[in-house]
Formats: sequence, C-alpha cells, structure tokens
Amino acid sequence: MNKNALIDVINKDFPDYKIINIEEFGFPILKKEIVCLATISKGMPVVMDFTLKLLNLKYNLNTIAELLAIDFELVKHAAYDLEMNNMISLKTLQLTDEGRNYIRNNRYESMKRVTLPICIDSYSGYINKNRNYVSNKSAKALNLKTVKPLIDKKDNTIINGQIIKRILKNYIKERNTDYEGELVEIVKFIEKPSEYRRLFIAILESPQSQLRYIVYDKNVKLDNMENLIHTADESGISFYNIDSTEYLKDLNNAVLPNEYKKCKSDYLDIFDPELLNKDYSIVSYSIPLLNVYKIEDDWINSIENYIKKKLKVSIKFTGIPYPSPYFKNKVLKLLEMESKYKEYLSVSHSTTFEYAYVFFEDKYGYFDKIDVYKLDLKSNLYCIKHELLNINSIPSSDSNGQVNVEHYSKSELKSDIIAIQKRAKELDTEMEETYGLNWLIDGQILNEPKLESLDLASNYEKFSNFTKELNAALVEVLNKVGKSQELTNYMFNKFKEYFPELFDALNRLRVYRNSMQHNDLDEKNLKAYKEYIEKDLNGQFPEFIENGYLYLQKVIVKEILEAIKTTSKKLNEQYI
Repeated sequence: MNKNALIDVINKDFPDYKIINIEEFGFPILKKEIVCLATISKGMPVVMDFTLKLLNLKYNLNTIAELLAIDFELVKHAAYDLEMNNMISLKTLQLTDEGRNYIRNNRYESMKRVTLPICIDSYSGYINKNRNYVSNKSAKALNLKTVKPLIDKKDNTIINGQIIKRILKNYIKERNTDYEGELVEIVKFIEKPSEYRRLFIAILESPQSQLRYIVYDKNVKLDNMENLIHTADESGISFYNIDSTEYLKDLNNAVLPNEYKKCKSDYLDIFDPELLNKDYSIVSYSIPLLNVYKIEDDWINSIENYIKKKLKVSIKFTGIPYPSPYFKNKVLKLLEMESKYKEYLSVSHSTTFEYAYVFFEDKYGYFDKIDVYKLDLKSNLYCIKHELLNINSIPSSDSNGQVNVEHYSKSELKSDIIAIQKRAKELDTEMEETYGLNWLIDGQILNEPKLESLDLASNYEKFSNFTKELNAALVEVLNKVGKSQELTNYMFNKFKEYFPELFDALNRLRVYRNSMQHNDLDEKNLKAYKEYIEKDLNGQFPEFIENGYLYLQKVIVKEILEAIKTTSKKLNEQYI
C-alpha cells in the first residue's frame, strides 16, 4: 500500500487532525517451536482416555481423580460417557470388549511428539500458528526500519496450555480432519529467528496540538497499538532516531522557492507512481540523500514506463553521503536505466543539499519542506515533519560545472605508476637526509609488479581494487613507519607538518579508498570526501559522470606524482 492511499484513509479516520509524519517500521514477530506430547485419537477426550486406561489397571474412580489431579466429578462424568459409548459397565467398572479393543489400538506408546511452529506478536503478545513475515535478511534488503521487541523473546510464561491446545487442534485438523487430539505435556521451547511485520506509524496532531501515534496495517487501524507505542517508548525503544542538530545543519543551508503556497493537504508522497498517470513533456524530481525518503521499485518501474512513452524525466539527487546501501543500489538502478534511455532520462547529483520536490513541465509542482519536529515522548524526542507547498517554478540552485574527462590510457597509467615508484624511493632518501623521517620501509614499495599491472578504473570494482592496492603500498605503510619510529599518528602529525603537498595527495587516495570500503564514513572522513569530490568532480559522485572513476584514478595518480616532485624540489632547495 502506498503512502498516498494511506493518507486518504487517515484523513477519513481523523478528518480534523494534521499529519506530521508517516513511516513504515518492522515490528518483531517472535518465532518458536513448541515440542509437546499429545494424544492423537478418534473422538476420545483426554479425561475419558485416561479414565478408561486406569480402570483397566484396576484403579477406582477416587484414585483416578487423585492421579490425574482433577476434580472427582470430571472423572465421574467421564465414566458415565464411557458407559454411554459401551466401553465399560458402570456397575462393575469393568471394560467391555469395545473398551478393551480401544486399549489395544490406543496405547500410551502411541502418544505422539508433536512440534508446533508458532509466532508471537512482540507488542500485543498475541500467539498464533506460524505464518511467514519479513525475514531479517529481507528487511535489510528492503531497507525496512526494524524496532526492538516489547516482549522478551526468551520469556515463555505468556504461552499457556489453552493457547497451545487451540493451535494443536488446528494443527491436527489441517493434517487429518478425521482425528482429534489432546495436549498432554509441553516438553520444550525452541527459539527460531524472528521475523518482522510491516506496519505504518502515523503521527497526528489534533486541533488542540495533542499528538497521537496511530498504527496501521495497510489500511486497517490497529487500535490496541497506540498505548503499546507509549509503553515501548517508556521502555527506551527507539522509533525515531533523529539527530536534530545534524538535520538542522543541512536544512539551514537549503533554498526555499521564491513563490509558494501551502497545500490543503500537509502530506504527499512525491514518489507515488500515480503522479505519473498524466502525460507531461517533462517531470523533474529533486531527491535529497536522506533516510527520510525511500525509493521503491514500483516508482522506478513507473519512471521507465513513463519514458517509454517518449516523455522526459529529470532526477537530481542532492547531499552527501548515501543514507544506506539500499538507497545507493536504487540510484545505481536509475543510472543503469539512464544509459538505456539517454534521450529521455537524466540522472544527476550535487553535494549541495536541496529539499525534495516534483515539478510538472513549467506549470506546477509540489515542494516537501521538511523540518525537525519535537515529540512528547521520553525516548523518541524528534521526528521529521513534512510541510507540503505548491510551487509554480523550480527553486533556483547552483548547478555543477561540467567535468571534462580527459583520455587516460593503460600505457600512461603504467608509466605514471613506475614513475611514482622510482621517485618515491628517491624522495624517501631525501626525507631521511633532511629530517630523519621516512615514507617507506627500507626504501622499498610493497608489491611493485602488482602496481604496474593495475587496470584502468573503468567501473566501481576496478576503481575499488586500484585504491586498495595503491593505498596499501603508499599510505598504510606510514602506520608501520610511525610505529617503528615511535611517532604517534605519524601521517596526520609529523608527516603532514613536514610534507603538506604529499600528505594532501596521499590523503585524497586514503579518503577515496575509505569511501569504497565503508558504507558509513565518520564525520572527519566525510568532510574530507566532500571536499575532494567538490574539487575533483565539481561536487558530483563519480558514478554520475561518464568515466567518472577513470577520471578520479587519473587525478589521484597525477596528484601523487606532482606532490612527489614538489616535495623533492622543496627538500633539495632546503638542503642546499
């Protein structure tokens, strides 16, 4: 169910409320297997079964009641029923032929060990037979935001015999409708991997500014969940992990449209495929790289169907970095589509953050002004608020300059790498003679032949391998040099102080390597990455530029080679 369909449902359920936020979450469903002993028989209730079998062992009714630890009246009624079924004589309490036949065909050894798969809603506590939800692996692939359970997974006290009897009855009925069974004993519980139920939480504001947290399963409102959300919050469970300072830092630099009007509706999913039901000559999107937004395959498919009609779509992603691998994969899918429909689809990027919008031709559009909103909860302090604006022009922004990707051949790359290796060894000697500091260990470079055979970075994988190998040889070695000379944080202290140009060139390589290796860069590395991207690629990720990785490879190599020359020249001038 898309958000705009849910918005219609919410507006009907709460016509006087303002929608602050709608977000989908994965609520844990606890999976277990209950191993139990059960009698599987044709129509014989468990008390009758045991009464008959104990009578056969010559116990009287009073003793049977004591052995079964149940009320005597229940045993007495069982005996009446056994006589009615022609299995005993009530006067003598002796078994008839039919009773003895039942004993022969229903021995205690025939009691079955049954494994019942169950699932427990970790918020409502409702227990039912097993069914499939979203696995942990699928949740990650879907970028579904999962929350912690309210009920302890290892707590089995909520599972009582009556519930298991109900599930056992359904279990037997599904497998053989001719048979009935009774639970005798729960043997053990087996924990299974939890799964997730996809639910929406809608944060609504009343006319009196009171907040409500309404949970929907598709278009069905779950009334029992609102109080449970408050209980979970009191328990410290996080739903809205928003760093208000970090978001505000980006939002404060964003540009608002020159002219706009507030919409009657406060909320609109600009990725709703239904917005593309009408034909326009061009539809323009701006999408910030924030986890506030989620790109679904349905929207991507609707974009492809739209441009197949020879209608144009322009999509611009803004900000840095990608909020998740899921988000990046969807962007890469759009870039792949762009290469197929170059005439009709344009996908670009800028590190400068912009608000999200969708604009139709040069006529009108929707602008999603997001902001940080203070909640009335204990553990969840902020969420993102959406304010929908009508716009009649696309907000102005600084456009990225064109990157002129120059040709770089395999022979030129090899020549540059050989030159770096030769000059690095010479420079290492000059460093030691001038300052008693080193770049290399014993004047040697790691894996020289391997470096000389590096491929041109024609794609992401080859660029990743290039940065990995070169970084190991020229950057990681500095850690070892620093340790051997007992210099703390050598690269960022002494080395940077004495050889600033070379530090910058090597740091560029290190930062790009980290961007390939880690999904999440820390604040320091992210800042450096942004600076290098803006300097080298005019503020665009390399995947958005044709041969962008190849261009970065050339920049890295040329900058290192030039820095070696500059550093060597300075040292020689100082030595003289």
